[in-house]
This record gives sequence, structure tokens and C-alpha cells, in this order.
Amino acid sequence: MSILRIVFQDWVANKGNVKGRLVLALFRFATVVRYAPKFLLVLGEFYLIFYRIFVEWFLGIELPWKLKLGSNARLFHGMGLVVNDQVKIGENVVFRF
Repeated sequence: MSILRIVFQDWVANKGNVKGRLVLALFRFATVVRYAPKFLLVLGEFYLIFYRIFVEWFLGIELPWKLKLGSNARLFHGMGLVVNDQVKIGENVVFRF
């Protein structure tokens, strides 16, 4: 499944939730950068640093880019949300705190 399709599904699932849309879109693009070929990974390191600072430090949500997350995810009130990077989460999940 293409990354743009998954981002669109997350976007639709989080209708009316600006923070959820933003965090999941940033997360999806961080996973693309993380699994990119090594020559692109060097350029993507800046994005991964931005992702960690903005999402984890400013928004208070710890969704590591190594996490395997299915499509159509919903994020409600994600402040203080911490998920381990070795977790595999399926489709249609709802994160609530």
C-alpha cells in the first residue's frame, strides 16, 4: 500500500482533529525516511531530527518512526502518549489517553 494512500486514510479518520492529522502525517513521512535507501537517509536525518524534536518534545507524543502502524489510525488527545518502537499495531486503531 502506498504511503500517500495511508496518509489519506489517516487524514480522513482524524477529521476535525488537527493535532491527530498533523502527528500521523509527520509519523508516516518519518517512516518513509527511516526505510529509505542509505543515500537518501543522509538527507532525511534532518527530517528525523525535526520529527523527534517537534512531535516528542513539543507535542508530547512518542510515536517512534520504527513503529509498525496499520492504516486508518485515529489519535485522540495524544498528550503523554508513549508507544514502544517494537510494537506492531494493526489497522483501524484508536489511540486514547
